[in-house]
Amino acid sequence: MAPLQANIFGDHGTRNISSYNYHTNEVEFIANIPSAGVGSKNGISSFGTDLDGNIFILKLYGTDLDGGKIYKILPAAPIADPPTLLSQTGAFTNLIALTPRSGMMPYTVNSPFGLMPPSRRDGSPFRITDRTTHHLKE
Repeated sequence: MAPLQANIFGDHGTRNISSYNYHTNEVEFIANIPSAGVGSKNGISSFGTDLDGNIFILKLYGTDLDGGKIYKILPAAPIADPPTLLSQTGAFTNLIALTPRSGMMPYTVNSPFGLMPPSRRDGSPFRITDRTTHHLKE
């Protein structure tokens, strides 16, 4: 795995893993560790690397419980370009009437746009990037 050129950090409570690049002032969400176990010790415990530079995350199982899991951060799989035409998506049975294919679910925007971005203690903003760049393997 190529070096990420950033600091990796995690939040014990939310189990979110992120990276921070101090050259670009960018924070990138990497993954969320699945929830399993009980109690306040059900979260990220530590990080480690091997001789090949792979990054591992230790997650505890729970308060007063033995065990846990080790996850390995893997590079993201390549993402194919989206279709250029609506007709190529297969989402509609009739493009003129825009009749959705069976199984399609309607949606609405559930969050207003223009939310305040997170910032550092000195008030300078973080830049949030794509949230789907890595995945985890147990």
